Amino acid sequence: MCYDVAVDDMTVGQPAPAAQPETTTKPEQTIVSHHMMPASPLITIILPVYNGEAFLAEAIESVLQQPYRPIEIVVVNDGSTDGTAAIVQHYVDNERAPIVHHRQPNQGLPASLNRGLALAAGEWITFIDADDCWAGDKLAVQTAHLLADPTLAAVWGTTQMFAGGDDSQGIMLGAPWHGTNLGSGLFRRSVFDRIGAFDVTLDHGEDLDWYLRLKSHAELRQIKVAEIALFYRYHGNNKWLGQPDALLQNLQVLRKHIGRQRAEAGSPSVTKGGLPA
Repeated sequence: MCYDVAVDDMTVGQPAPAAQPETTTKPEQTIVSHHMMPASPLITIILPVYNGEAFLAEAIESVLQQPYRPIEIVVVNDGSTDGTAAIVQHYVDNERAPIVHHRQPNQGLPASLNRGLALAAGEWITFIDADDCWAGDKLAVQTAHLLADPTLAAVWGTTQMFAGGDDSQGIMLGAPWHGTNLGSGLFRRSVFDRIGAFDVTLDHGEDLDWYLRLKSHAELRQIKVAEIALFYRYHGNNKWLGQPDALLQNLQVLRKHIGRQRAEAGSPSVTKGGLPA
């Protein structure tokens, strides 16, 4: 599942002793590892992070230990002030895979995802959050489907929630499910060209909004497979778990989606109260 990390004098979730927290906001900066870049990296993994030192190394390791190649990792460091930058730089220097480290003032998750898309060189796109992990065969399973069927736009695996800090075993919570977490999917780049990027006006629910836009395009075929793709870590600070603001914004995303559908069908729009106008 997740991976124990011991690289030089850095342990899971901890920067090297020499790393100091960043206390000032710096202008945007992009650093690319010196690893020999493929002419056209097939898969770009976008990893947005804000103060994610606790679990970041585990997330990166779960990507690097995928047997599938070629890949590139685009880390969008959204104004972190902890040891995040030192952890990312370690992997840039280590050169186990091409890594782009983009540093920017804090702009929020949707803007970070969009920056990652702008920097991505891959024909296929996927994502991982800094506190999650991939299943060991995620890319192998999902790329097999895209390779076998050129008409497929997206493949979604299942998500398994787990609890655990540095424990590589973790405790499974409930059964795997199909959700809208971007880390459970693999997408052709053409999907984003067709339906657009993420809504920067949203504080929560940007993945749900994007998924609903994807779903509204019947010509963009997608499938759901049973294999676990993503291990979603429950650690008490997950922004959407039990937070009224996040749940409310998800409802607003759904209302907006219904409004779009009604408009396309020529039906009355949905009012604030949730009833047809």
